[in-house]
Amino acid sequence: MVAYRLVDLMGRASAANILGISIRELEKLVEIYELSERFTSLRDPAAAITWARELMGLSKKLLTPGVVDAVIEKVNAKRVTNSKIYEAACDPARSRGARAFPVQGG
Repeated sequence: MVAYRLVDLMGRASAANILGISIRELEKLVEIYELSERFTSLRDPAAAITWARELMGLSKKLLTPGVVDAVIEKVNAKRVTNSKIYEAACDPARSRGARAFPVQGG
């Protein structure tokens, strides 16, 4: 992730200024990227980012370290999948970005 590398090179304040975002927004991106690195068994790196975003979107009351560890463990063990993987397996047209149901009419 470019933002993560920029933070490494320049620091948070400078990186946020260059990217045109607030430091808090940059910190969220960094948290998501660091969490995504823990998803090691996924084929697509974008899937790890998706899982990390979903986890970070949970209520902070529910997001305890034990819950995060449990979800990561289950995803890495392929005991939990997301709907995108399921849809692509069930309907190959969706995995290519095509519409599952063609639009009728003009």
